[in-house]
Amino acid sequence: MNDRSKVNFMWLLMLPFALMVGCTSAKITNTWRDPTFAGPIQFKKIAILVIHPDGAVRRAAEDELVKQIGHDRAVAGYSILTDDDRKDLNQLKRKLKANDIDGAVTMKLAGSRTETTYVPGSAGYPPFGDYYTAAYMRDPGMVVTDTIVSVQTNIYSVNDEKLIWSGTTDLYNPSNARKVVADISKAVGDELRKEKLIQ
Repeated sequence: MNDRSKVNFMWLLMLPFALMVGCTSAKITNTWRDPTFAGPIQFKKIAILVIHPDGAVRRAAEDELVKQIGHDRAVAGYSILTDDDRKDLNQLKRKLKANDIDGAVTMKLAGSRTETTYVPGSAGYPPFGDYYTAAYMRDPGMVVTDTIVSVQTNIYSVNDEKLIWSGTTDLYNPSNARKVVADISKAVGDELRKEKLIQ
């Protein structure tokens, strides 16, 4: 399996419909902000565009992000755009403006990696004088491998056709579509509030 296949495979694992809820934590690791944009963000209507080749994954993620932002302010991209519209920038812009959309939020997989750590056994680290007994009698601990998936969220002003904010979120051991998007939304929302871009 090549690197691109691994990334697509991880995204499919991250956003299925029927997996059990796992332990997912989201952490903003990198942000960028248009220095000319003073804020706050005050879009009247926001299009949610998840970038992924699988339509079912796209729809699940877009629906959840609309739910997080609010149905009165956000619309799922799939409800107003065809697959062909997404590939044609001019048609995409026409459709967004025809639907009175002045803001857009995009989400895409930015990469994935694994981290392996050693977790000591219940007795911790024995002193040197106890090394022999410890080898036989103590809980040896275990090696834990975490999967970290990075997702990039971009916020655009449709009227100005400008990127105004971008952030990368790391998720540990993701497994459920709605929880993943909810965790990203909370992490992004907290960051935007910290930057005084939303209230």
